[in-house]
Amino acid sequence: MAVFNARMTTEHARGLSLWSIGTLVLAVPVWAFIVTSSLMSRVSDGGIFLSVASGISRGLPLYTGVWENKDPLFFMAMVGAGAINDTGPFVMDWLWIPIGALGGWLIARSLMSGDRALLVGGVLVPLILVGPFYQAGWAVTPGTSLTLLSLGLVMARWGVAAGIVLGLLAFTKLIVWPIAVACILVVLVAPAFRRAAVRAIVSALVSMAGVLALLAVAGWLVPYANSLQRNRAYASDVLVYFGFEGSPMGHLTKLAGEWQFSQWIATGIVAGISVLLLLTWVARPVWRTPERGAITLWVIFATVGTAGSLSLSYVWGHHAQAVYLPTSLAVIGIAALLPERWPYLVWLGLTLAIVWGASGMGTAAMELQRYETSRNDFAAKWAEMREVPTDARLVNSVPIKEFTFARLGTNDDRGFLTAVRDGATLGCPEFHLYDFSPPTAFENMLDCLKTVDVVLKTDNFDAFARGARAANALPVLDYLGWGFNCLRIGDRQLCTRKET
Repeated sequence: MAVFNARMTTEHARGLSLWSIGTLVLAVPVWAFIVTSSLMSRVSDGGIFLSVASGISRGLPLYTGVWENKDPLFFMAMVGAGAINDTGPFVMDWLWIPIGALGGWLIARSLMSGDRALLVGGVLVPLILVGPFYQAGWAVTPGTSLTLLSLGLVMARWGVAAGIVLGLLAFTKLIVWPIAVACILVVLVAPAFRRAAVRAIVSALVSMAGVLALLAVAGWLVPYANSLQRNRAYASDVLVYFGFEGSPMGHLTKLAGEWQFSQWIATGIVAGISVLLLLTWVARPVWRTPERGAITLWVIFATVGTAGSLSLSYVWGHHAQAVYLPTSLAVIGIAALLPERWPYLVWLGLTLAIVWGASGMGTAAMELQRYETSRNDFAAKWAEMREVPTDARLVNSVPIKEFTFARLGTNDDRGFLTAVRDGATLGCPEFHLYDFSPPTAFENMLDCLKTVDVVLKTDNFDAFARGARAANALPVLDYLGWGFNCLRIGDRQLCTRKET
């Protein structure tokens, strides 16, 4: 019998090695797609994030010296990456996606054989993370990845490490943090997880206390709390701006009108997997291991929790990236549910098909086109890293050694603050405003203009004088015309204060 067991162990090891090599071969095109598609662009929000991170690295306090409504550790990660290399902030998802893949692997390896866990963590989860909703370098992916890592560490019984990650998650993507907490609290009912879960909660509280102390020392704590309140108003204001009710139903109504058929199919697949896992737990006692119970509950909690978070926050299409958390967990769960005795290639084909449907991918032709587009765009995005944006060149041309300036524009800045010269200091923190920005933002800008030497204005800001915020934008433009001399360059104006 011992000889038989030894032979079986040897054969399993050979199988693990063979299929692991096959997984690595499959991973090459997947990670090639990830590398080419996960480079952040200067366009839109990417430019805002670059400017904010640059402002922080120049000594401007977040929220009061340079404004954006994301959580503080999201920006601090970019600042740290920029300190290592100028290209660092552009390639942050080259860190976040592997973190999510590691979390997926840690969960999967407790539920299935090593070769299948490697495929799940090394191919399937990262493929989900860069699905159709994905926006490179933006804030949802870090939240999903840190949640997966925290849950993976709990599954591996590394409670202290899981708690540290959970604590950091709270200040990286707060809206997903309650989902992660609920998933860890629910496994307290299982004696096998109780010690790890308790350690995770305790270490999370300690790490959060440490971050709060650092925020307080930096002077960011109260402004951060104020930004959270403003975020809630922002989500409602944008809905009203687009003609929806400023309520959870309004968020879901907007989402329902924007999703395509494939994305509704994906939602149905994830919900179906949740039900299937639960029914299997009830009907098959052999399924009732602590690890399988955990993944069953995590899929359900993540699905319900994500639906709740979207009902509070959904405004823009990329917010739907939040669904990749329950999708990743659901795929891990169904991959574990498929019998180990099935041939590996059959299991592989089924799981790939499930990933395709559950992540909302379109036809093969559509996905091939997406890959080709990302590959073609990669060179252009890489070249953008060295770009000196127009806004920066205009500010740098001011013939004053040291001065403060404001920017009147939207998210068309292309990360200009990364290239602004020494001696030029951003004097007004909100350098990007919108038709749906609160009236107080325009009032604060008007007050701030009275304190700066130079103003950079884009024509996009002028459009506000004809929109929903005309009553708020016109006083700003009137003061600019009264107090500054402006020179037009293309679609922008560089204005210097009139001598009195």
